[in-house]
Amino acid sequence: MRLLRRYTQEDAFRVQELTLRYSFAPPPPFVFEEQVLEAIAYVRKRTDLVREVGDWQTLIDVRHADECLLYVSDFIADGGGIGVTTCLPPQLTWDALQARSARTGLLGAAEEWQTWQLQDGREFYVKPSTNDKRWIRPVDAVEENEAVKNCTISAF
Repeated sequence: MRLLRRYTQEDAFRVQELTLRYSFAPPPPFVFEEQVLEAIAYVRKRTDLVREVGDWQTLIDVRHADECLLYVSDFIADGGGIGVTTCLPPQLTWDALQARSARTGLLGAAEEWQTWQLQDGREFYVKPSTNDKRWIRPVDAVEENEAVKNCTISAF
C-alpha cells in the first residue's frame, strides 16, 4: 500500500515560482523572426522574378500599380539576417557590378555602348557618354555590321 504525500503550502509556492520563472511560450525574438519569415514567404508567392545576380534575386511585386522591386538573398537569410530589402543592395549597384565584370565588346553606330559580362554570363550595357546603364539591350545598340547596312546616306 502506498502512502500519499500531502500537498503543502510550500509545495504550492514552489510550483508557482517555477511557473513564473519558466514560460513555455516562445521568446519574443523567435516569434518576430517567424513572423518575418512568414511575411517574406507570403510576398515571394506574389512576385515575379526579374533577374538573379550573385546571391541576390530581384523580384517585382505585381500587386502594386507602380514598379515595386524587392531584393532577396537566401544567403543572407541563412546567415541569420533578414535577406529582404526594397533598397538596392550595395552588391547590385552599377559600380559594384562593373568592378566584378569584364567588358566584352562595343555596340552602336558609333560604338557608344559597351557590353559587360558578369561571371555567371549575364550581360548588361553601359553608355559612358550619358552614364546610361541597363540590363535590357538598348534599341540603338546594334552590331557594327547592322549599323553600316541600315545607316546609309539613302536611308532616312
